[in-house]
Amino acid sequence: VGPVTRWFRTNTFYRKPLVGGKIDCDGSELSQYLPAVENGVVFFLGPYSFARLVENSFYSSECDLAVDYCKALAKNMPALKQKGYCCVLLLEPAVGFDLSKNSFQKPAWYSQAVDAFAGVTYGVHFPLADAGKVLDCVEDSRANFVGIDCIYTPRPKEVKTKKSILLGLVDGARASVEDAGLLQKHAAFFLENAEFSGEYYIGPNNRLYDVPFQTALAKINLLSAFSPL
Repeated sequence: VGPVTRWFRTNTFYRKPLVGGKIDCDGSELSQYLPAVENGVVFFLGPYSFARLVENSFYSSECDLAVDYCKALAKNMPALKQKGYCCVLLLEPAVGFDLSKNSFQKPAWYSQAVDAFAGVTYGVHFPLADAGKVLDCVEDSRANFVGIDCIYTPRPKEVKTKKSILLGLVDGARASVEDAGLLQKHAAFFLENAEFSGEYYIGPNNRLYDVPFQTALAKINLLSAFSPL
């Protein structure tokens, strides 16, 4: 790993991974670190964000970097399935960040990379991004669902996808718990105006790491008790 680097515009820091050789694995690396669960979801950093957040001195093509990264992660899925993980969620925080700088361009290789997970249920989530501007990244992929940040997507009518959707309803950056009634109304408005498969899930718009622990639990409890109007 490389030097300590700021995580986007936040006060969180990470050590930048240095890619100096081909990314590969034998498929047993991740299962030893994760507990056994029932119907679990495993979260991975998406390939676009991975390519933006590492320092690469090996790959001459961003496509090859992203594809090898996803293939290596996908090799771990048989072992993770045995431990109860049945779904993959790829998180793409760099998409929202680049979109805020007007520097985001859809990578031509995106579907090729994420389809390394075809064969398991998987989705791609775009926190802090206007979903109407980025969903075409995965529309031609085999992703089962796409994640929508409802707080950063002001025009639900611009959300058009044939896939199922994950509604990011509660705010992972807000240190207070949302009102259940307003949350229901917001979800109903979104579901009435967005164009999608008709199947949806609910969750936070971003990680809950940045809010106090008790607040995060309260937000999770709110989601678990959620029912549409």
